[in-house]
Amino acid sequence: MFMDKDWMVFYEEISRKLGINRFMDYEAARLLSRFLSSIYQPIDFVKRIISGNNVFVFGAGPSLVNHIILFKNLMKEVNKKPIIISADGATRALLDHGIIPDIVVSDFDGGLDVLVKAGREGSVLVLHGHGDNIDLIYEAMPKLLRITKMIIGTTQVYPTYGLYNFGGFTDGDRAVYLAVRLNAFSIVLAGMDFGDMIGRYSKPWMKKDLPINHRKELKLEFGKKLISLMACNSRSKIYSLSSIDIECVEKFNRSILDEIT
Repeated sequence: MFMDKDWMVFYEEISRKLGINRFMDYEAARLLSRFLSSIYQPIDFVKRIISGNNVFVFGAGPSLVNHIILFKNLMKEVNKKPIIISADGATRALLDHGIIPDIVVSDFDGGLDVLVKAGREGSVLVLHGHGDNIDLIYEAMPKLLRITKMIIGTTQVYPTYGLYNFGGFTDGDRAVYLAVRLNAFSIVLAGMDFGDMIGRYSKPWMKKDLPINHRKELKLEFGKKLISLMACNSRSKIYSLSSIDIECVEKFNRSILDEIT
């Protein structure tokens, strides 16, 4: 299975600073792989739609709804629709605005109802197992497998047991890594702010944006670092709709629209 060797260096640092139980990460990987052992994962299909194409990655930051509206307006001006990858909770906002993601990258905590709806609408579900979501895997996988076989399993440890490790830690930067590793021509970050507020679409129970906590702040710092690494060392061009300071990530503007679409 695909393995991003560079990622494991960061995993060592992340697991140490966040106190991640590596044994439980492997347990989650084994569990997820058992659920997926009966299907043929559609990795070839995902490679085909991403490779050489333009990708929008939607995160669940506070700017998400504004960026969805901007995206819908931009799509009126382009000839070819880009591939849409949503990071977990951002899927709910996209579906609410009539946009079906081509791919949903999720670690199960953005809402099972949203994964079910996206799966029924034809989205490929790239589902991630880690030590903190074992109960969610048990709950979600039987239901999801009844409605779709378009599922790919990922892990943040060595990808034995038929899973993939494309790199990345949070759903947002993992979606970027997926696009880079499968040779996207360009990637535009939408709803990915890396600021001091957590967007209300991050979790299903949230009704409004909330101040960031220390653990989430650490995760976002790792996310920025990981995206910067990709932006500086890959052939994929990475832009952002947000005014964020990430090395090698360029600010999106209308003048480059024709280049990346």
